[in-house]
Amino acid sequence: LSTPPRQSLVCWNDPKTTTEGKFGEALKLFQSIIHGVAVLLVDSRREVDEVRELLGIAREYAVALRIEMKRKEHKEDPVRAAELAAYFTHSMMQPIHASLALRSAMSLFFKLKNFNTAANFCRRLLELNPPVKVAQQAKQVLQACERTPTDEVELDYDSRNPFVVCSATFAPIYRGTKDVACSCCGAKFIAEGDHVNKVCPVCNLGAVGVEAAGLVVSPSQR
Repeated sequence: LSTPPRQSLVCWNDPKTTTEGKFGEALKLFQSIIHGVAVLLVDSRREVDEVRELLGIAREYAVALRIEMKRKEHKEDPVRAAELAAYFTHSMMQPIHASLALRSAMSLFFKLKNFNTAANFCRRLLELNPPVKVAQQAKQVLQACERTPTDEVELDYDSRNPFVVCSATFAPIYRGTKDVACSCCGAKFIAEGDHVNKVCPVCNLGAVGVEAAGLVVSPSQR
């Protein structure tokens, strides 16, 4: 692979920017990776697969970071903040970042007295084999939740129904619901709305719902 994707993989293997909560910086980083991929040229099928994987990683993180940044805008609305925190936990991230997302959702749902859903976040967190202190906290919260396994507040969140998050409305697109994608990064959107045919807010490069050839980075794809 040429230099840009190799540099990007180094950034991917160093989760510090995202872990430290520098979400704006991290978002720009992953958007720059997507932009780099768009003008990349490689030789072999193996390299094409690696570039596709890199694009997928950058897109997932860009989508996830925008969800978390949107959650921080709703500090005065605990219900909406909890919904966004729940969506964030379904992003494809490294375990260290998934753990942080689950801890946040666990706490927010517990405060809402949505103990049944909070317990699910606890179990998912424990499955990641977190550090001892984190595991102890999760076990304590889980025990408290299991004593009252109910949810008091109704939210737009169903963990049992597979979904992706619309990158315009920040609402779940459940399986069976029509969606459209960005022509460049592939981020998903609800099929109808003002965002269709506009510049993708995830990568700031492609267009939402516009048909295109997709990622073509090698003559071997033709």
